[in-house]
Amino acid sequence: MDFAAASIRATSSDDLLLLDLAETRHLPPGPPGARESLDRTMLLELAAAGAASHLDVARFICNPLNGQPFRLLLLDMDATETSTAFGLLTQSNGPHCPPDRFMVAQLSSPTGDNRKVVRRFLSDTGEWDERQPLVPVTTPGLPGMQIDANHDVLALGDRLWWVDLTWGAFSINPFCDQPEYGFVELPQGSVLSDFDLRENLMLGKRRLMGVSEGKLHYIEVCTEKELFVISSFSLDDEGCCWKPTRQTKVKGKFAT
Repeated sequence: MDFAAASIRATSSDDLLLLDLAETRHLPPGPPGARESLDRTMLLELAAAGAASHLDVARFICNPLNGQPFRLLLLDMDATETSTAFGLLTQSNGPHCPPDRFMVAQLSSPTGDNRKVVRRFLSDTGEWDERQPLVPVTTPGLPGMQIDANHDVLALGDRLWWVDLTWGAFSINPFCDQPEYGFVELPQGSVLSDFDLRENLMLGKRRLMGVSEGKLHYIEVCTEKELFVISSFSLDDEGCCWKPTRQTKVKGKFAT
């Protein structure tokens, strides 16, 4: 019994896609209806972990406008390492031009080690490498990061942003030979101290960070008596302060 599944692992600001294609071959026949009930997410998680000896995985950068694929070398993952989701960043030689190069990057660290490295694939070299990023003294301690694995890695300007919905967003400039961390804290009143993201997966349904009109935006939904309060913010041009953009209150019988 054979299965195949595809997943979008990352997108760039100019709509390039990072795709994973996973296929099982020659597995024993399953019960009736197994093909229809297969959880594709589970299949892709196995692909990412390399847990199935019969699983073939291929990774591509694809331009959805012309369908042109570029196959990436698979990254060798050590079982003792933990890694974040991938981000995809592009660069162009001129304004309003199609991308001339791209970079796929993730943050990784050995289990039990607070040291973070940037693992990146460069289209210029066609290879993966690792870089130890600089950590400015103004950046908070990286060991406290609770990066949401289900949140998109954001591409803005020359940086990739990994989101911690309890604290803020960590960023790096991966095209640099010596990447440097950046950090922006969530708006005042939104930081959740001593909050374990693993204990409340619903947080990702009430908070979201994204990119629109060339700026980083943050939206959260809170409950206030019988009201849902939807608050939105945008990051200023200096990249250090959030500006409230809108607040909407909606009456709902499910608010508590």
